[in-house]
Amino acid sequence: MRILSATLILTVLLTLFFSATATADYDINEGLWEITVKVEIEGMPMMMPPITNTQCITKDTLVPKSDQYGECRITNQRTVGNRLTYDIACSGPGGTVKGSGEVTYTGDTMTGSMETNMPSQDDMKMTTKMSGKRIGPCK
Repeated sequence: MRILSATLILTVLLTLFFSATATADYDINEGLWEITVKVEIEGMPMMMPPITNTQCITKDTLVPKSDQYGECRITNQRTVGNRLTYDIACSGPGGTVKGSGEVTYTGDTMTGSMETNMPSQDDMKMTTKMSGKRIGPCK
């Protein structure tokens, strides 16, 4: 159950994360991006497999977001060059999630990471590492 809750919360966090970062003024080539996410949960004996999805990312258009699993807020966004840092707080069926993260776009590639904490799940800590590449124009 903890893995399912963590996966659902991760989906919300990533959707909101990319919605927040898509409109910033980065060295980013707009288009269809393939993004791979790897989640490590502190204290879990087995690793979750990486998740890969595709999203259309542009400077002018927000990536559609889903509030299906809870309400999330990104605060304290700071941009230095191509690097964005932020804080995030979500609440939903799996409990409360708080954390911070960063992402860096460089033309056709991106990298990022996010540290989150779930106090409602015995203070479970998750580290999310992201990497992505532009794979073509948006469909």
